[in-house]
Amino acid sequence: AAPSLLPAVLRARDEGRLPALRLVVTAGDRVPTAVFGECAARGLRLLAYYGAAELSFVGIGGSAGDEAGEGSAVASYRAFPGVQVDIRDGLLWSRSDYQAFGYLGDAPRSETAAGAGTPAGGHGSSADGSPPRRTGPLRRAAGGWASVGDAARWVGPGRFEILGRADGAVTVAGHTILLEEVEDALRAHRRIEDALVVGCPDPVHGARLVALWVDARPCASEPAGRGPSAPDGIDAIDAL
Repeated sequence: AAPSLLPAVLRARDEGRLPALRLVVTAGDRVPTAVFGECAARGLRLLAYYGAAELSFVGIGGSAGDEAGEGSAVASYRAFPGVQVDIRDGLLWSRSDYQAFGYLGDAPRSETAAGAGTPAGGHGSSADGSPPRRTGPLRRAAGGWASVGDAARWVGPGRFEILGRADGAVTVAGHTILLEEVEDALRAHRRIEDALVVGCPDPVHGARLVALWVDARPCASEPAGRGPSAPDGIDAIDAL
């Protein structure tokens, strides 16, 4: 199942509708740390693949005693077999035989000698001679390395954590904040089923964070004339 469906899968197990469930395999998006913890608390083995359409398989992680997760309940990964991983300036780069050549309709671009990378094109060029368009996040660097701009950090020998797309960051009062990290923290709250955080302009700090969430209580409602209130313990966000 995709990570977004895992909370519903866990609820179904808790309600007795999936009594034989022992292993959950997920891919397609980063897995929130809270989901790793919830699987570990239930004794479920979680096997998560991390990658991208342009890179194919990049990392493999898990929880609840499987080899990939080393028995921990943290959302971390190790390189998928046949893949090399590096973190440069906070971005995850990988090298493997699984990578795509580029995007259809884009002209090829040369690799760079530095690790910063350039947008990577595919085959073909613009008929009018104009610069080739960039249709996706794929970037290449010398030596066969490629990245789609996912922010990451090392959390142990050979293990890394995915923090989200670097272009999903907001600067608040000079601090760079990855929105997906804030969303993970909100999802860990007992009253929040899912959350979305965005940055809105602020005349003083440049931007402020605004969060929208789905209440975990199935029939939660507010008195007439009132809007939804922030869950207990959450003060630094706006309730919409």
